[in-house]
Amino acid sequence: MGVAREASASNLVRTTRRDPVKEGARTARTSGDKRLRERKGRGGEPEFRATTDNVVKEGRNWAETVFKKADQTIETFLRRTVNGEE
Repeated sequence: MGVAREASASNLVRTTRRDPVKEGARTARTSGDKRLRERKGRGGEPEFRATTDNVVKEGRNWAETVFKKADQTIETFLRRTVNGEE
């Protein structure tokens, strides 16, 4: 919940100014430095390939069981409507 106060021009201006980062502050400086973008794990190949494969496999198995149950339900419905049970 926000604090209630009247809108004014002073509320729209930052009271503290953020200085830009020094040149080279967020880049790797040595070959073993962990600050390289390639090591961050964003995009590209996931770190744990086996875990991703297992999740995909489990998702496909789940979808297969759901669709089998849906097919069975539709078959039952059609069989009952053709025979005039309901």
